[in-house]
Amino acid sequence: MQGRPLHSSIFVFTEKATVVSYCPKRNKNVLVMSTMHTEASLSTREDMKPQMILDYNSTKGGADNLDKVTATYSCQRKTARWSLVIFYNTVDVSAYNAYVLWTEINQQ
Repeated sequence: MQGRPLHSSIFVFTEKATVVSYCPKRNKNVLVMSTMHTEASLSTREDMKPQMILDYNSTKGGADNLDKVTATYSCQRKTARWSLVIFYNTVDVSAYNAYVLWTEINQQ
């Protein structure tokens, strides 16, 4: 990160995934991995953001909303057993998915 030009991107490709390292500020680094993107495309904006980051930012609302709702309405309890933590999270996500489906089916 030291000495990297501002708004520079470094791409790494494998058969199944692409990783980009983007430098938005001095001495800061943003890493994004994608299995959907297969080429090094940059935006034409002034900050030259990679298309992977723009796609992520435009679709991240679903995960943020899930985290917000499951934090407010959760069945989780304090436990030291990791299997119960996974079970509680599965119940929370399943309940939210059922709510989303129900609201789509019963639109007014």
